[in-house]
Amino acid sequence: MAMKIEAFRKKNNQAFPMKTDGSLKLFFIGAGSAFSKLQCQTNLLVLKGETHLLIDCGTKCPQAMWEFGLGVTAIRNLLVTHSHADHIGGLEECALMGRYFARTKPRLIITEDYQKILWEMSLKGGIAFGELVNGRCLEFEDLFEPIRPIPSYAFSRQA
Repeated sequence: MAMKIEAFRKKNNQAFPMKTDGSLKLFFIGAGSAFSKLQCQTNLLVLKGETHLLIDCGTKCPQAMWEFGLGVTAIRNLLVTHSHADHIGGLEECALMGRYFARTKPRLIITEDYQKILWEMSLKGGIAFGELVNGRCLEFEDLFEPIRPIPSYAFSRQA
């Protein structure tokens, strides 16, 4: 099967389709660097059938998605590769829009160790102290549904 490359052209306020006919589609929400103003940052939306995965959600990702007719609440599944702002800077908006507007929690594929790092060193300061829940500040699980990756030992990482 040949690979097909095509651009999404928004017509008549048509939003980017979040479903495929079952085929795998990769959609780059941005294709720039951490400091790019025009091409946004590199954030990748993987679609297959009725499901999707957003890989990284940088600071400009929510704006870029809006320009394609999508709100961040359309994203249900997330994976972040590392904690630079061009990869996690939009997570706060995803969490807060999910909590206060969509009333859903996005699923975040994340290990327990990285969850602690991401929360304590990046997200907690901007999110945790805005609301009390049963007398406590918000916690990671109030905003995201963590999905734990399962290690696979079936394949060697060596060539």
